[in-house]
Amino acid sequence: MCTFYQRSPKRLRELKTAGKTLAVSLVKPAKSEGTRWIDHKRKALTAMDRNYAAIITHLEDIASGEREDIKADDVAKVKGYLKVMKAHKFVMYAAMYQDIVKQLAILSKCFQSDTSSINEVQIDVEVTLSQIEELKKEDPEVDSHLKAFQEEVKLTEGDQTLCLFGGLR
Repeated sequence: MCTFYQRSPKRLRELKTAGKTLAVSLVKPAKSEGTRWIDHKRKALTAMDRNYAAIITHLEDIASGEREDIKADDVAKVKGYLKVMKAHKFVMYAAMYQDIVKQLAILSKCFQSDTSSINEVQIDVEVTLSQIEELKKEDPEVDSHLKAFQEEVKLTEGDQTLCLFGGLR
């Protein structure tokens, strides 16, 4: 999504407008790759999480086909993005990945310290692994994006299974 918005100031402006309409404080979409790959992934996931409702709203506007300033190829591409981004699995895996990357970012900062000994690094790795294992448990005390997603999502009714997340369908 970063490239989609960075290559077009118009799209970024429209995203900001969607954010204002929804009263969402937007974070600029971030690249998910770079030299400090853990931090880049964390920033990209955080931006996606905060901007999710505004991004979906903006993409739905583009995909509606009602706008004459959007090419048919772009409408088709955006419909593909929407299909992926609105899928239950996408949102669930993004939340889970965000939890794991958060723990890895803390560990990464420990590795970057000039004063860490091998023993301290080994302890930090073990602590991180145990914290990631804790995420698997059904413990309500453990704070995680995945648990928040699972509490908010509602699968509903009759013949259709709907995924409602962040007030969006």
